[in-house]
Amino acid sequence: MMHSGTRITFIHPFIYKFARGIERYTMNLATALVHEGMDVSVLTWQMPEPVRWGEENRHVQIISVPARRYFTSWFAFPSYIKSILRCKYNHILIHFADYGESQAFNILRLLRISVPYSVVLHFPYSQVPHRYHTLRSKGLFKHATNVIAVSAFVAEEARRFTNGTPIVISHGVDTVSFSPDSSAHSRLVAALGLKKDARFLITVSALEERKGVQWVLRALPALLKLWSGLHYVVVGDGPYREALQRLAVEIGVHANVHFLAARTDTTTYYQAAELMLILSRGEASSLVALESLSCGTPVIASRHRPFDELIRPEWGLQVDEENTEEVIHAISFLLNDPERRRSMGEAGREHILAEHTWEHIAKQYMERVFT
Repeated sequence: MMHSGTRITFIHPFIYKFARGIERYTMNLATALVHEGMDVSVLTWQMPEPVRWGEENRHVQIISVPARRYFTSWFAFPSYIKSILRCKYNHILIHFADYGESQAFNILRLLRISVPYSVVLHFPYSQVPHRYHTLRSKGLFKHATNVIAVSAFVAEEARRFTNGTPIVISHGVDTVSFSPDSSAHSRLVAALGLKKDARFLITVSALEERKGVQWVLRALPALLKLWSGLHYVVVGDGPYREALQRLAVEIGVHANVHFLAARTDTTTYYQAAELMLILSRGEASSLVALESLSCGTPVIASRHRPFDELIRPEWGLQVDEENTEEVIHAISFLLNDPERRRSMGEAGREHILAEHTWEHIAKQYMERVFT
């Protein structure tokens, strides 16, 4: 196992552009590795309006690479090579091939400079096959020290592209930031200007068709007949937003649906909600499911993989997202039973503390990857 002082870097071009699960994973894991005594940095592209990461990430060194719009990958790889040669990293973690990564590693290999690196797969083959073909065709799978998958589902799909079964290391959660807070409900009520007895369902997601927000919307007319004070809060941006907003108007639920922009701090929304809804397909894992559970909020997820790895009856339910009656029944079942929601929330929180802290995930990297 590598000891404290080990130099680790992540090559991730979009740390300053997005705050998706893959960027949050990178920054949280980097911070956790710093806490384990490692010297950690992130090589990323410059952005004109960079995402602002929290104070907890201040010990991670961010090394910016000049961005040149459509040609940034060609400007980026010399900077990657320069940093790799100067800093002499003990290990490098990458997620992609097309943003200067493959050029950098192939040139270093031609120069017979050995650089240990691992590919971390945050996406299933069935969702983005081109990324797998690129990683293989450009030699990054072949020469990787390890291939890491964030779920067994991703590992199974990746096996035919790699030299063996990938190492499975799941997502982690900041269990201090993502913890139960009974005062969050009143804060969200005040922020949205609602009555004190408002009840919340929540989805935190990119707004794409495959994310399944439309299936929750279609269940709302029946649910609002039972609970007029029920509100559905959707946090995220994406190309499907306008279609979802039109649907909410068409079926007459728009007054009880709140579309909020994506943000790095989603804690209050998890804490204030009675249920998290994730009716998506094509996921590699689900950081939002784990964060919700850490906040003591039960999860209703689709019956697609990899939710079978994440959701157990003790803390959540799985449904056929396109079966509106089944979705209505699952939501109603839990809204009607506050004691069950409480016990599920406690069980979910205990599960996260046992299996998904960032300390636990960082130690898995130290034991299984950085050797």
